[in-house]
Amino acid sequence: MNQTTSRLALLMQLLGVTGRELGIALHVDHSLVSKWKNNHRPIPVRSGMLSRIADYLIMVDTKNGHQVIQSLLVPPDFGSDPLPVNDLHGLLTQWLRDPAQAGRQLPGNSEQYWLDRDHYVCPVEIFQGESGRRQAVLQIFQTLLR
Repeated sequence: MNQTTSRLALLMQLLGVTGRELGIALHVDHSLVSKWKNNHRPIPVRSGMLSRIADYLIMVDTKNGHQVIQSLLVPPDFGSDPLPVNDLHGLLTQWLRDPAQAGRQLPGNSEQYWLDRDHYVCPVEIFQGESGRRQAVLQIFQTLLR
């Protein structure tokens, strides 16, 4: 079973923001936020909702003093100086909107999110049952034989 997590869900988890909190801040139902998080519905770009989401997440990040968003979007070797809010907002909206352009790529076109120089998060595949075990072993052998 291959399950992907949306970028919004990853960022909300890193910032400790619940769907209910984001829904209240955006004046939408929390079930809509859940659909965005689980990739059941795309975030509307033209309505300005993406910009409002980015504004709220940047505000939470600034309030916590973590710089989670900058460490997620900017490579570790870029520098530790905080980016201006406008630049960070542009990077975040692009990252949330266009998964093909943002993030570093691992083999197999799976994305890798850098949290700091030595720590990153990447998607995994979960295999279940006997057929899943067989498929996992075959994939390991194929990787080893390359």
